[in-house]
Amino acid sequence: MDAIAAMYKHSFRRQRIFRDRTNPLEFYDEQGVRKRYRLWPHTIYGLCELVEPYMGPKTCRSQALPTLLRVCIGLRFVAVGSFASTVADLEPKVDPATANRTIELFLNTMCEHLQCHIKFKGRTMRTRMQQFFDNYGMFLN
Repeated sequence: MDAIAAMYKHSFRRQRIFRDRTNPLEFYDEQGVRKRYRLWPHTIYGLCELVEPYMGPKTCRSQALPTLLRVCIGLRFVAVGSFASTVADLEPKVDPATANRTIELFLNTMCEHLQCHIKFKGRTMRTRMQQFFDNYGMFLN
């Protein structure tokens, strides 16, 4: 009886799939990266250095996403402006659930830690945008 139970247990066990976590920036030239992610490759590498303490893998597991791939997934989501499942299909071999978690981590990191690096073109541009939306949609202040 134990042999039959062990056989059934082994037959229902899923086989692990180890995915290749290559550098997505190596597939394209500079213009292709700019078109795909809306940033130049050297800018993406600089962004990875800035967010490494916040987005780097917390574990030493073999299948943790590297920071570069996490940043590329987040940038692709922002550049495309589409659903996370679409972004997961575009990036190399990333599960949609992993893409969702990565996008959430990327956006939270950008909002919390990089406010000093993201600037608008001054007070006048911000005031004009606010006035435009106030006039167009009658938003309340």
